[in-house]
Amino acid sequence: MKIEALIGMTLIALTMFWTSYRRGDLTGFQASQNGIKGFSAISHTGLWGVLLIIPTLCGVIWTYEESWTHEQLLPALVVGAVINHLMHTLWLFTSPDDHNLNHGSLTRAGKLHYLFMFFTLASVTLFYFCTPEVSSEHLLSVSMLLGVYVTMNTLVLNLIRQKKLDVVALLTTLVVWGVLLYQLWKSAANT
Repeated sequence: MKIEALIGMTLIALTMFWTSYRRGDLTGFQASQNGIKGFSAISHTGLWGVLLIIPTLCGVIWTYEESWTHEQLLPALVVGAVINHLMHTLWLFTSPDDHNLNHGSLTRAGKLHYLFMFFTLASVTLFYFCTPEVSSEHLLSVSMLLGVYVTMNTLVLNLIRQKKLDVVALLTTLVVWGVLLYQLWKSAANT
């Protein structure tokens, strides 16, 4: 476990909670007292995943940093930036206000989420596509954590918010699980 990655990502996640508190929407009670509509930070499954799942996932991923080359970093950063920007743009246009969004703009917590997910997506890209020899335990644990995180924070969260199946959330979840299962199958076939 790369403790620096774990601590760094945990600190960003805790800062998201802090900025929600400062904005007045950390809890449902606080949000209602301040006239803020939408999900509070505490009731948002994504923020709990950001605090409890992603730092651990990045801590495991970054144990492989010595195997990455400088030539691999730029493409991984570009992939992370493109996916992150598309994800947040879609989010701005389709999601109701919450602790990350306010009338089509990112709040401070939302801007931290943008940075956090950029780093996470670049890290995941490096792990799955640039790491030559990943232990089967790490591959399985990262894949399961990532799969659960994506399922909870795209498909389930949208079901809760919109009270209907969101096709984009379903497709996103299926694509992520497809890539994860392919990587697991590919790894098993090589052993």
